[in-house]
Amino acid sequence: MLILIIGLTGCVTPEKELTSTSSSTPSPKPISTPTPTPEVVRLRTYVRYIEPYPLAFYNAFYESKIPDITFKVYNLMNYPIAVKLTSEYQGISYRTITTETIMPRETKTINQTIQLIKEKIDRIKTKTKVSLHYKIEYKKNNKWNIWDEKTVMVDVYPKDTMVWALRDKEGNYYPLYNFIAVFVTPKVDKVQELLSIAKEYHPKRSLAGYQSDVLSQIEAIYYALQKHYRVSYVSTPIAFGKDEVQKVRLPKESLYLSSANCIDGAVLFASAIEALGMKPYIVIVPNHAFVAWYDVDKDAIYALETTKVGQIKREKGWDLIYDEYKVIKDGYKFSLGGFESGYYKISLSSDVGVEPAILTDRGYLYKSDTEYVKWYKELDISSGSVLEITNPTIFGLGKSANVHVVIYKFHPREYYSFEDAFNLGLEELNQYWDALTDDNPWNGIIVDVKAMHDAGVLPME
Repeated sequence: MLILIIGLTGCVTPEKELTSTSSSTPSPKPISTPTPTPEVVRLRTYVRYIEPYPLAFYNAFYESKIPDITFKVYNLMNYPIAVKLTSEYQGISYRTITTETIMPRETKTINQTIQLIKEKIDRIKTKTKVSLHYKIEYKKNNKWNIWDEKTVMVDVYPKDTMVWALRDKEGNYYPLYNFIAVFVTPKVDKVQELLSIAKEYHPKRSLAGYQSDVLSQIEAIYYALQKHYRVSYVSTPIAFGKDEVQKVRLPKESLYLSSANCIDGAVLFASAIEALGMKPYIVIVPNHAFVAWYDVDKDAIYALETTKVGQIKREKGWDLIYDEYKVIKDGYKFSLGGFESGYYKISLSSDVGVEPAILTDRGYLYKSDTEYVKWYKELDISSGSVLEITNPTIFGLGKSANVHVVIYKFHPREYYSFEDAFNLGLEELNQYWDALTDDNPWNGIIVDVKAMHDAGVLPME
């Protein structure tokens, strides 16, 4: 299937037919050698090649023998002929040479996969053009003669770019969404380091893949990313479609930068899940992506909204926990107890003077010439502490105060829990299921990452 996707894609050179003559007389005997001696050489040739070239797929293309360029040669003559086909991306690849014998009236298709030079393509950081040079030669009188030779400029995308589809000159699209698997890199050191840290967030301090509870292991990875790596969410929608390309970070880059968008996070989680020997999926829908996995014990697919690992559910602030009016007479006090450990803000206000006492801290509420002054204090309170408010006889016997008591408790910044992300992932999987399983992949697609790796769509690293 993969060869079909690429092999039908590219640019086509016009048909070329060449006749050459010489003064020699043709031999009346049958030709038994692939090297022709007659006067006339007649061939018909076509060339197709990949454009644009997604460099992220170079390893997968080469290992799977998916052609970069396809030659189709038709021998119009009554004797066999030897042809030599040469192609290269000038400056970034090795030269590929194939020699074939084309029998009389035979049409032969020859595919070439060009081996790129990793050090060269690593230097390409933006979309650019490179020169694709190809040459078709035929052998006559023990000498190679040029039949066709061209250099064409083709667009190439850098290794951090996902190309979702290619289109031929007739406007036909050939989807490449399964190649998102090249960005899933389970064997790199940084992913192994992530799993080592994730063990500390697992109740058994062990990650054993399908030999143990699957969900608790995904949860451990989630909290390792959230609490140790402090991965933040970058809000950039995914560009998914026939004419779209998408920047994708490798897992090691997301871990180094401690940030990821939806597709980066899905790739990162998929890498960790596959590294545990389990089966991950990347779920892609218009404008979004998330991770899923197969649970062997439950024989079911589950999903996680990976963006929640770095999203803030609630910013830090103060929660109102008490708001009452109390009348305090001379020498009278009241107590408030049942506090949980935490940081509190106590606020008192009244229309007459009052001397409040909170634990061992003392302050004063007093009336100025122009306004009533509020007293407040921020302090740590341990569990079980008691707050006492009293009105001693500062202003004389018989005085009383109507005191407004307001208490706030501080809450730190709160991130989405694993349970939040898991429940949302299941909701999304159910929401998009019909689109993910219909006949139109551009409505949404589930990519079986392990199956793609097993089929030869190898990780980039």
